[in-house]
Amino acid sequence: MTQSDTIPSAFASTPWTAQRLAPVLFLLVLSLAFALANSNFATFANLQNIVLASSILLIIASGSTFVILLGCIDLSVGAIVSLTGIATALLVPSLGAWALVVSVAVGLAVGIVNGALHVGLRIPSFLVTLGTMTAIGGVSLLLNDGRPIPIVHPTFKFLVSGTLVPGVPNIGLWAAAVYLVLILVDQRALFGRHTKAIGGSERTAGLIGLPVGLRKIEAFAISGAAAGLAGALLTARLQTAAIAMGEGLNLQAVATIVIGGTFITGGVGGVARTLIGVLVVVVLSNGLDLLAVHPYVQTVIKGAMVLAAVMAMNDRRLGIPK
Repeated sequence: MTQSDTIPSAFASTPWTAQRLAPVLFLLVLSLAFALANSNFATFANLQNIVLASSILLIIASGSTFVILLGCIDLSVGAIVSLTGIATALLVPSLGAWALVVSVAVGLAVGIVNGALHVGLRIPSFLVTLGTMTAIGGVSLLLNDGRPIPIVHPTFKFLVSGTLVPGVPNIGLWAAAVYLVLILVDQRALFGRHTKAIGGSERTAGLIGLPVGLRKIEAFAISGAAAGLAGALLTARLQTAAIAMGEGLNLQAVATIVIGGTFITGGVGGVARTLIGVLVVVVLSNGLDLLAVHPYVQTVIKGAMVLAAVMAMNDRRLGIPK
């Protein structure tokens, strides 16, 4: 009997229940409502806007999904985006587009540190990543002295603003590639099965011999690397880097993962569902903007939607993220 055979089947896959279909149905209803309310919503130009707005968030949330599946949380992804964005802007003049590789490596390193501190010191993940978020923010301020760093590099800009596929910005291709690769990791690799098993019952996973500590470090490493890539691509899109560029992305990522149908307590869900959560959040923002809804009112609506998603998708187990 192999190790994978010992993983409870409930952790390997979940059926298409009403609970799982709810985010898809909500997205369809939301899109139809906005299309009827504003003729500019269902246009090709607005679809491109949705792709642009979704891409960075999809990359970050896809990577963070593994952390949530473990029943943990990564609050440092927004800070990693800012750090790697600033690092990218500083390195582009000398490295060109290769600065993107360095940014991914930096994000990967921060993720490994997060995982190692969580596993090695047995500190709850939200406390570890809250601490690293603060520390990374300080490093970012040291690097740019609190000032935006503009960049001018045509090749680097083409990475996100070009159109290898007519009508589709390259940043959308990056997001699709990351999303599809991580779906394969989630659904086909042993790592994906292990994260669900650990999130479902960490004690049981340890008793049947799963490498709990290693899988946690790997999950945080993937989350950090995805955030590092997002930071570089966001810098290329904006053609500047600033300390505030990653602000709020950590909470947005968690919100989209939960709205998509992954339980905040871990064990159930997956990367495939995260796209739906991202689209719900982005379509809602896009539609409310087209309807000229006041930004403060939008914040209230989004907050209420996240609360509703948590209540609907929570498996009702007591406790907080590990």
